[in-house]
Amino acid sequence: MALTALWDQQMKAIDLDKLFERHRAEYKAMAVEAYKYTALVLRSSGEPVRQDDVVLHLQAQIELDDALKAHLDSKKKTQQYWPKRFTFLVVDRLWPELTSERE
Repeated sequence: MALTALWDQQMKAIDLDKLFERHRAEYKAMAVEAYKYTALVLRSSGEPVRQDDVVLHLQAQIELDDALKAHLDSKKKTQQYWPKRFTFLVVDRLWPELTSERE
């Protein structure tokens, strides 16, 4: 399951896209690390790295991110699905960079 248009619109409505841009370098570092780990795990299977695989390894870091927690608190968004959706946004926005650096 990748980022949907509806989730993207919902995140834009609470400025999560702007949060991503303000902290792009930090989120990119997290995503690169998750991508590398995913590639390592999948190497023996011969499977390609997919966005959903990377999301699985990145989500824990995103859930612990202080900037995201503070942003969601300021918007009174306490539902547990926001960090997961934000993780999909991060991977979606960075996917071309993640895959081009690995080829």
